[in-house]
Amino acid sequence: MLERRKSPRVDLTAKSILRHRNADYKGQLENISLSGALVRLELCVIVSLGGEYLLTIYIEEENSPLQLFVEVVCATVSLVGLKFVSCNAETTARLEQLVHQLSTQPDKARVELEKIRRRFIDHLHEEV
Repeated sequence: MLERRKSPRVDLTAKSILRHRNADYKGQLENISLSGALVRLELCVIVSLGGEYLLTIYIEEENSPLQLFVEVVCATVSLVGLKFVSCNAETTARLEQLVHQLSTQPDKARVELEKIRRRFIDHLHEEV
């Protein structure tokens, strides 16, 4: 599989809501990077690729959630790969700090990325 990500993802489990127009899709963030995230939705739905969505991430022990405009770049039943499109400067700084805290070792990030890739491939094979 060709790796196209600009930055490695780190594990982060957090409640999230993906909003498109008037529809809210509750889910759980599985992992995050400076450029995107993977979310597992509570309901078995496939969201549309592209389009503008708003992702709200509720991180424990933080007073306000992270909110980012995202694009859906891949989707299966209940699993959504997101690319960050835009957010304000404060959210960018919080995201950078969060990812930095979670990726304490460069090698750990590489191992986590491989685990994520395998989990995603396994999930795709389960649906077939």
